[in-house]
Amino acid sequence: MGYPINKWYKDSIEKVVEEIKNLPESSRLSGDDSGLDDVWKEYCNQIQGEHSPFYGLYEEIVQKCCDDIVRKLTDAEVEVLWEERNVLYCQDDDYHDEQEIGIGWKRNDVAVNLFRQVDEKAANEDLGGR
Repeated sequence: MGYPINKWYKDSIEKVVEEIKNLPESSRLSGDDSGLDDVWKEYCNQIQGEHSPFYGLYEEIVQKCCDDIVRKLTDAEVEVLWEERNVLYCQDDDYHDEQEIGIGWKRNDVAVNLFRQVDEKAANEDLGGR
């Protein structure tokens, strides 16, 4: 992997945010009077407030960005990320039988973890008094 896992997550979160910010204006789902400049701010607004009927679409956009980043990892990199998360958060020996967990499941688990961290960033993003 070449660098610490926390740095990978931090860098990956920033990649997701930038990708969402750079979506075309036609991707925005709120009206022009919303005061929200881009899809990232719309998503943050959804996380921090009431969910609109479009919330599921926002989630799909964010999840796809996370999936795309994780899909580019080698199996070995996925193993490292998954093992680190497993050691930190899943210390119950009965939680997982590693013999039964394939790389596809681990890749998905890493993507879900990245998605959760992007959500956490969105929940804490300053929307300028919104």
